[in-house]
Amino acid sequence: MNRIKKTMKSLGLPNKQTRKNNFSNITTICPDTNICFAFGIESKSITQYFDDFDDFDLVVEPIVKIGVHSQNGFLQELEFNKNNYRAYAVLKSSVRSKADNLYYEYLIGQKLNLYHKFIPSLIETFNIYQYQNKIAWEYSKNNSMLNDYQMEFLFKNLKNITDLDDPSLILKSCERSKYLAIMIQLIKPAINIKRLLNDSYFNDYLLLPIIFQIYTSLYSLRKMFTHYDLHYENIILYSPKPNTYIHYHYHVGNTVVSFKSPYMVKIIDYGRSYFDVGNIYDQICQLCEECGVSVGYQWLSGKENDPNSYYITPRFLNNSADLRFLYDVKRKVKFPNIHLSKMLNIRYSTRYGTPEDLTSVPNEIRNITDAFNMICQVMTSLEVLKMNDMSVSKMQKFCDLEIFVDMSQPMKFTKGRN
Repeated sequence: MNRIKKTMKSLGLPNKQTRKNNFSNITTICPDTNICFAFGIESKSITQYFDDFDDFDLVVEPIVKIGVHSQNGFLQELEFNKNNYRAYAVLKSSVRSKADNLYYEYLIGQKLNLYHKFIPSLIETFNIYQYQNKIAWEYSKNNSMLNDYQMEFLFKNLKNITDLDDPSLILKSCERSKYLAIMIQLIKPAINIKRLLNDSYFNDYLLLPIIFQIYTSLYSLRKMFTHYDLHYENIILYSPKPNTYIHYHYHVGNTVVSFKSPYMVKIIDYGRSYFDVGNIYDQICQLCEECGVSVGYQWLSGKENDPNSYYITPRFLNNSADLRFLYDVKRKVKFPNIHLSKMLNIRYSTRYGTPEDLTSVPNEIRNITDAFNMICQVMTSLEVLKMNDMSVSKMQKFCDLEIFVDMSQPMKFTKGRN
């Protein structure tokens, strides 16, 4: 055994044959990385195989801009290819200095990564970067597609700053906020729910299982997380295979709530979210001028339940704020059926937010717990179960997915039999 092989063995590093076997195992278990990422199957192994999505030599031409225009940022789809094995990620870049600061979104994403194995509605956050000059940033911002030459220039001028200590990252996030970018998970194909809400069949037969996924996820995280920007642009739907459905089984205490849906919900954009990230605001105030109000940290300056910021106060938990999605549905769906109507009987103050209200009134939804209890009641009614079966009657089962609402066990995927 030569010295290099001895060193690799002593450090526990995989040798060439081990890496080859690992690759064979991953591709056998996960021939489609989109499916495996969506269901949390070997996600860590896939991410490691693609070098944490930080090896830009693996990115193939072209890089394509995706998503809707936003006042906060722009998105680019990156395809990574290693030994003809493909995976996808999104490079999310800031569009202006005062846009929601991407370092804060990176922090929240890192916290939520810990819960991805329990909650399928979350997406993973990988790395944080900084454009080294204005030209590279403008290349990304102003072009809908980057060719090989532009990609090479971009990657030479996009620096991974993930390993910097927190004070250094905070300082960079304030001094050059416009030039920040984060790498996040992309699952394809996915569609935005907004356009589907114009379809009466979708609203009558397919929307309730989606609402269940959203508010059960938020209920699981209710003591630690508030999204604060849960409008329908931030809900995307993934379908693993055409004309198939997922059979969900949610363990709620000693009962199981089961239903079928062709869709898996993904909640995106954590830039204004609450999660306990320590004394981050105090550090920002120490290192950044005016506590970062001009570089994307303005939402952190609000007081709890502050009407001047539409009650969006990411330093504080708010168990009513994320009823916003139901508020949007209520505005969009003009003729809801009797079952959906129960989910739309909400107390919500303004278009963008509402103060926390933990009181309880029969048949009215005032907070996440109310929404969870109501959707459990709705989804276990006989009529809704019959409608649910009818909605997938011409589809084949793709898989069973068990989810434990108390997060006592990771979710369990079982491939369906055709």
